[in-house]
Amino acid sequence: LVEEFECPDPVTLFNIKDHISGQCMPLVDSYVKIDEGTIEYTIPKDQYMAKVDEFKKMIIEILDECDKPEYSDVDTALALYTYFETHYTYDDEAAKDDNTTPLSSYRLLTEKTGICQEIAPAYAYLMLQSGIDCTTCGSLNNINEAHEWAFATLDGEYYHIDPTFVISDPETLQYFGMTDE
Repeated sequence: LVEEFECPDPVTLFNIKDHISGQCMPLVDSYVKIDEGTIEYTIPKDQYMAKVDEFKKMIIEILDECDKPEYSDVDTALALYTYFETHYTYDDEAAKDDNTTPLSSYRLLTEKTGICQEIAPAYAYLMLQSGIDCTTCGSLNNINEAHEWAFATLDGEYYHIDPTFVISDPETLQYFGMTDE
């Protein structure tokens, strides 16, 4: 593990900053600085590796609870969806326009609170760790409010899953497994 290394090109930089860090290792968002040309750790290597080990342990515990060998992809997706209902809260303060809280899926997973742009990537990350194809998507509503949710492949079909709404409106499956229609 090196302390700093060069980023080879702008495309790689974009992929690391905007895609890979959020869904492949959310820990990167908090402890790795990614700038033009370099990627460096913001804490000593041994502390970073300890954080990685803690994060791995937490993810394994979540998956042990939500991804049983006998579960289908739908069962796992639903178990993770209901896990979000009981383990995370919506952070109303972070949703405000003047928010200065650094947002990341790592923050949601470790601090147990977040907004849609943290919740959806955390859900997608856990789905990916379960072997289920999942990413995030988003849009603006008619008054320019942004929202982000998960988009998954379950049993060969594409579905929208919005774990933010199960946090805000517990015990609803209204936003689980929506089709484009």
